[in-house]
Amino acid sequence: MRKKILFIITATVLIVVIGIVLVISQKGDINMAITSQQAADLIQKNQNNPEFVILDVRTAQEYQSGFIAGAVNIDFYAADFKTRINELDKNKIYLVYCRTANRSGQTATIMKSLKFKEVYDLSGGVVAWSQKGFTLVKP
Repeated sequence: MRKKILFIITATVLIVVIGIVLVISQKGDINMAITSQQAADLIQKNQNNPEFVILDVRTAQEYQSGFIAGAVNIDFYAADFKTRINELDKNKIYLVYCRTANRSGQTATIMKSLKFKEVYDLSGGVVAWSQKGFTLVKP
């Protein structure tokens, strides 16, 4: 009986310790969808931050039709897309968007699996962005 109680206590402590380690290891990682207003605020807050990247994952043709100022374009449909994403600095802050948030949502998931530290996905993409009155620029 005493060995059984000792086993249960030891197992419980081990589970708690593992849980704490998992929580600590996840701390600081951000991967979330944000509204157009939150995205605009994030852009404003980071306007002079070289560690902040706006990532447009639409096709080059979509990108040319209008993009969020300062955005870098990596085509989601490109054969080397995941390789190009993996080459990015995983410690920078990323705002990812596409047309309606389908591709950007998938991109955010990929980035999370590749251990990017801070990724924000623009809910509704440039469609929602434009509907809220925010501007797109053309080359």
